[in-house]
Amino acid sequence: PDQDAPAPDAEPACEGEDCPAAPVSAQPERAPRPQGSQRRGHRAQAGPQRLVLSPGDYTLRTQHSRADVAVSYQVSLTTQSLAPGLATEVDVPSEGELRLPLVVPRAGTLRLRTEGESDVRCRLFSSAGVRLAASDDDGADWNCALTGPLAAGDYTLSLESETRTAGHTKVVAALAPDQDLGTLAAGPVRLGPEVLSGLFPPADKSTVQEVHATGPDPFGCALEDAAGVQVFRAEETRDCALLARGGAPLRLRLWNRGQRQALQLSLLSRPVGGAAALSEAGKAALTTAPRAGRYSTGEGLYCLSARPGETAQLLRPCGPQSALEEGPVLFAPLGAGSTARLDLRELVSDLGAEEVSTWALTQAPLLERRKADGDRLLLLDLRAPPGSRAQPVCAFTADGRATARRLDAEGCVASAGLGEQGLARAASGSGVPGPATATLRAVELGRSQGSLEPGRTSLSLKGPAGRFELPAGPARLELLLAAGAWAVLLDRDGGAVDLCAGASAPKAASLARCTLLDPGSERGGELAVWSPSEARFDVSLALLPAAPRLAALSAGGLREVRPLAPGVETVQLDAGPAAGAFTAQGPARCLLERTSGAREEGCTGALARGEGAVLRLFHEGRPLRVGLHAPGAAQSVFAGEATAAGTGSLEVLEPGRALTLSGSVPVERRVELTRELVLHLRARGAVCALRSETGVVLALDGLGAGCAVDRLLQPGRYRITARPFAAQPLEGELLVTAEEVIAAQEGVGGEQFIGPGESRLLRFTTLSEGEVGLGLQAAADALFCTVLDQDQQALGTGCQQLLRLPQGRFLLQIRSPEGAPPLRVRPVLLGLSGADRGVPDAVLRELLSRVGELP
Repeated sequence: PDQDAPAPDAEPACEGEDCPAAPVSAQPERAPRPQGSQRRGHRAQAGPQRLVLSPGDYTLRTQHSRADVAVSYQVSLTTQSLAPGLATEVDVPSEGELRLPLVVPRAGTLRLRTEGESDVRCRLFSSAGVRLAASDDDGADWNCALTGPLAAGDYTLSLESETRTAGHTKVVAALAPDQDLGTLAAGPVRLGPEVLSGLFPPADKSTVQEVHATGPDPFGCALEDAAGVQVFRAEETRDCALLARGGAPLRLRLWNRGQRQALQLSLLSRPVGGAAALSEAGKAALTTAPRAGRYSTGEGLYCLSARPGETAQLLRPCGPQSALEEGPVLFAPLGAGSTARLDLRELVSDLGAEEVSTWALTQAPLLERRKADGDRLLLLDLRAPPGSRAQPVCAFTADGRATARRLDAEGCVASAGLGEQGLARAASGSGVPGPATATLRAVELGRSQGSLEPGRTSLSLKGPAGRFELPAGPARLELLLAAGAWAVLLDRDGGAVDLCAGASAPKAASLARCTLLDPGSERGGELAVWSPSEARFDVSLALLPAAPRLAALSAGGLREVRPLAPGVETVQLDAGPAAGAFTAQGPARCLLERTSGAREEGCTGALARGEGAVLRLFHEGRPLRVGLHAPGAAQSVFAGEATAAGTGSLEVLEPGRALTLSGSVPVERRVELTRELVLHLRARGAVCALRSETGVVLALDGLGAGCAVDRLLQPGRYRITARPFAAQPLEGELLVTAEEVIAAQEGVGGEQFIGPGESRLLRFTTLSEGEVGLGLQAAADALFCTVLDQDQQALGTGCQQLLRLPQGRFLLQIRSPEGAPPLRVRPVLLGLSGADRGVPDAVLRELLSRVGELP
């Protein structure tokens, strides 16, 4: 008790178990004073008080009417999130899983265990859904236990009943203490409650270091690079063997579940020699892979790419076969006194008309080179099974020729163009390993079957495949062809410029629609079509205006244009001395051609340090924007430069006042809020940015047609910027308004008026995890709805939604486009009690039907 604490000025917002969470705030909100008999000193304390607190330090003060004389207090703090130093008791369901959010505030080694009579299985997932660890028993105990190093961040713990019997258990989490061994030395070490860590002995790049830890009982080990990034991890092992190239510090971590245990460490340094050095004990070898592909290597070998600029240090198992990139490769065997024989031969398989196989995808690329019988159209179709989280990515490359690919929700299609051989690349884009079905085809096209002219034409193939000549210059092709067919644009060298595959069409469809974009050349290209099930297809060819002179963008650069007609905008990108990224807004399609010759589709992407590329934006005559920026910093470049002046020196723009815009100089003002409000920002023809007091971009809008920004803001100072789009003068007015956020409850909410171009923001709270149904009662389907989390990131779109939400506070944004009629709307929210109540079956079926999930 704090004897000097002043009497509290605020009453609790609510009482009992049904009390919803309060807004996130560094200071708890002041709630309205109670009515009637609940005056200060006479209010009932019926249950726990719930607050949602931002990270930080807090003080809990208590005061009693008897001045704390002979008064005892019982204080209990519980949380629905799991974190080191906290424990929570949960009910484990008999079917399915219970998911608990886990917050790790700082990097360290987590020890997590369950205590109770329930036989449970534990699995730990990263924020991206990657499984990091699993446990079903802790030795002879049916409780689970997980231990291992984790970076600071958000994780998910999954609990399942091993016996399919509902039960109760307690989950306890803690960060284990660390003991730094300094530089590692050979000899015995003792594990216990502490996590042992030590640095590899110093060595240069001409040395491969081997560290070997062994023990009679299971333990865990991990390897971290100089930046603290974990590059290797093994759980429940008795033998941890690591081979790493010298040149930068590496740290080894060793742990177990807290019991006393003796380990033996051995160290070995291997000098690097030529390819024949592996025949000598204690040596490593450096040799060259002439090109990327799958190679025969040797039994028991580990390897690492040693290309210039390569920062990886850990050697991975690569025998007896391995995928290798072109360039120098470092090889070494494992174990003192061991020797090996290196037999470096590329493995190239023949490719017939069609080959179907299952590939095991991982984060590391899988490489397969295939050789056809003469010039063939080389196609790759890579599909993951339904429900897989592997997210296949692929490429099919041919030496010296352009290639094309497309990604969709289920997989990837690619073409190496027309040639005798190609290299297929495949990996799991999500990092989650899993199988995928790979279909490789070598299609014989034969001679040209004629030339295509502008306009719509109905054609029939003379066989399962055919090729047609295209006129010179940029063009757009729209095709209707049988589901399962392929269409590939080829340049005059046989390279693939663009493609589409009917495999991506809906399974119930008999026809597929393809759009192909040809950047054009003086010699013209070809259209290749493979359609074994139906010879007929329709094609519409439209010639586009020639691309203007290349616009060049360097790091931090921005280009905005207002095209007068549909066409192609071409931009030269130069990443400069640091890795960068590009983002384009407005085009219908984007094609990127890297300096290496590789071609990719997509309006966002990354560039390596010093890499250049040409980005072609195919558009329909609408405004365009493209920026070259640091990874994750597109908003800052699109918002434009903020003034160097401090926020306090900017002129204040009070909500409800309009500011006239004119000229080509950006306008910047500050807004001061004394309480939580929804800020609305509107301007015609301008690009508007809302920034924090420190200059961080919170919201941005405006792509030629004006801006509309709606944001829930906490008390404080903010910057507002309005700048011209595409160097056109500012005009019209900048209007800032503010209003209270609307509270929404279970069921049909109160009627709201919404006019053209307006937005309403409603806040609702879920009491536990579960399905939430969202609907609107309105006279017209002219509105746009978005569910936002507390960071105002979109979780779902549409005015008829069914979402599974965790416990917490959320926002519903209802927006009316310009030109829509004024409307009366009532929000409908069902299932806010989460698992306690759920959505009624009848309402659920109606919602599913309206969003297209039921017939």
